[in-house]
Amino acid sequence: MTRAADLPTYAVRFDGPKFGILPVDGAASGLDGALVKSVRGAALDSGVVAGDLLCRVNDMDVLFKPFAFVNDVLRTAHRPCTIEFIPGIYGADLYQRLGVVPLPPSTPRNDPLLHRLDVILRHNDNYDELLRRMQEISRRMTEIGTANVRHPDAQVQRDLREEYFVLELDMEACHEAIQHTPEYILEQTRLQEAWDDADADDALRALYAVRRMLPVNIQSLSEAALTGMITPNGQTLSRDVARKFKRTNILELLRTDPAVVARSHPSVLENRRTTGLTLTERRALHAHLRDVGRQWAMNYDSELGKRRYDWFQRLRGEYVSSVNAFTAHVAQYGPPGSHPYATLEAPDVGCPLRGKQCPLIADASPAYASDYGYPDGPVYMVVEITARGQIQADDFVWPPAREVEMPPARQVEMAIPTSRIRQLALHCSIS
Repeated sequence: MTRAADLPTYAVRFDGPKFGILPVDGAASGLDGALVKSVRGAALDSGVVAGDLLCRVNDMDVLFKPFAFVNDVLRTAHRPCTIEFIPGIYGADLYQRLGVVPLPPSTPRNDPLLHRLDVILRHNDNYDELLRRMQEISRRMTEIGTANVRHPDAQVQRDLREEYFVLELDMEACHEAIQHTPEYILEQTRLQEAWDDADADDALRALYAVRRMLPVNIQSLSEAALTGMITPNGQTLSRDVARKFKRTNILELLRTDPAVVARSHPSVLENRRTTGLTLTERRALHAHLRDVGRQWAMNYDSELGKRRYDWFQRLRGEYVSSVNAFTAHVAQYGPPGSHPYATLEAPDVGCPLRGKQCPLIADASPAYASDYGYPDGPVYMVVEITARGQIQADDFVWPPAREVEMPPARQVEMAIPTSRIRQLALHCSIS
């Protein structure tokens, strides 16, 4: 371990909550460690100069340590805090003085997580071993406590904090590695399917409810046309519902054949607007796209298949979050119809949320409780594309050239280039 006493350092004591130091990774400059990018406030008043290296923080050695570790030490350092710096002018011969191999200039330092991931994958390349390793790391992290563990012995405290930091990197690397094992993928798929099955009935009811209010030819109708038309059972759509259907245009997929959706280009899907989707609408979309998502998962190796499946997973993730938030809120304050709200007289009794902050009110905007006579089954808009047969060159007749009379000024403009072209043509024919 490098001793600060052996280096040309200077120490600054900071009593306030802010140091006024912006550290930066020194790898781009060929210096392994944390550099001072800019200073202000207390650091500027104390003579700290941009470009100096951080050496110690409260007697904890941070020289040649990963940049993420140095940031964590600075964030958790107790006040008053004493920081030792190495002047930047000594950076050129620092490695020669200490006998350390420097980084190549302008070469970014490897991410500590990637380094730990490489080490872990080199030894633990199967699911069971990675799972066992994660359990051991979790047990040891529980024994240490937190990243800011305290101990009467200062040296033991530094060692524990460094060990906890390394354990965090190992845990993150193990989690990253285990996600690519077949066993983990199968387990996550099983859990995802089980969750979807548990909510399938509610999702199917939501799909039927939305379709009863959604015209089959929704894609060809404007907002004004929606509000002015008469539904099959003699009703009219409200302006709010019509606006929702046209502005949150992802709902148009509910009237699109899943086979057509499966072949859609990812950019078409990604450009669908999802802002303001209610829980009922998210459930309806998931019920409609669930089988399509399975199909995209099987084509994940292709670039387009990956983009499609990633889009579906993002949509599903928001759907799961909405269901969980709604379920937790209902469990705490009661279901629709038995959902009291807090009042000034009893502020601690009932739901404290107002307006669309309450998941129940947000889900009822709009409320899909009416039947407008539209089919709730798999009835989709059919777009007929009339394509001409292959045109042969002999069959296609160009229209005759049309004589255009030019104005005199334009004839003068065209005289010079036309005469020049004739001269060139004559020259080429003679030669």
